[in-house]
Amino acid sequence: MRIERTAKTVIAGLMSVACLASVAACGPGSSSNKANTETEAVSTDLGDTKYELKLWDGAGLKTFDDQLIEAFQKKYPNITIKATYDPDNTSQQNGPRIISAAATPDIARITDINSAVRGNHVVNLDAYADAYGWKLPDSQTQVYRVGSDGKIGSGSLYAVPDGVSMTGLYWNKKVAKELGITYFACGHHATERFGVRALGERIATETDIDVTFIDIDNPV
Repeated sequence: MRIERTAKTVIAGLMSVACLASVAACGPGSSSNKANTETEAVSTDLGDTKYELKLWDGAGLKTFDDQLIEAFQKKYPNITIKATYDPDNTSQQNGPRIISAAATPDIARITDINSAVRGNHVVNLDAYADAYGWKLPDSQTQVYRVGSDGKIGSGSLYAVPDGVSMTGLYWNKKVAKELGITYFACGHHATERFGVRALGERIATETDIDVTFIDIDNPV
């Protein structure tokens, strides 16, 4: 399904009010690359036209999403958001298929941002971020940015997080040394590796400790 300019504007408006979990505005599933990359004017004027948008997410976020949708629709009564939820144990593998289908949802949780961008299945949100004045810390959007080289971590914004959170790791170097602690196991690999890297760089800068970041899945 092709997302026209007006629909994209509505989607951006939704994201500016309340960011749903790692959501992105989906591009057309089976259209050509040329159609996907057409530039369109960005406007913050939603107008009075009635719209219906389709959202896809995991069932575990239904309560959260429903509350955001209710608040948004109260503020913008001319916009209706119809949500569909997959079981959490299948949404991870279903994500790529959902956003690449011929009839895609307008808003969807992104489970593989790199593949979504490479397949032209999502909309570049840079212009919308500027128009709506989204002020999200860089540390919170790195995993949703993809550069022209296809690498995640910098470049254009293609999705937004469901909220802003900061994880601080505090430790006593003296006590850690006495206890022989030389390794920290940190979960949520895809979302927290940038913070771990930053921590390692800080430790290496302020101490005589050599730090090496090894990017592998950790079963811990």
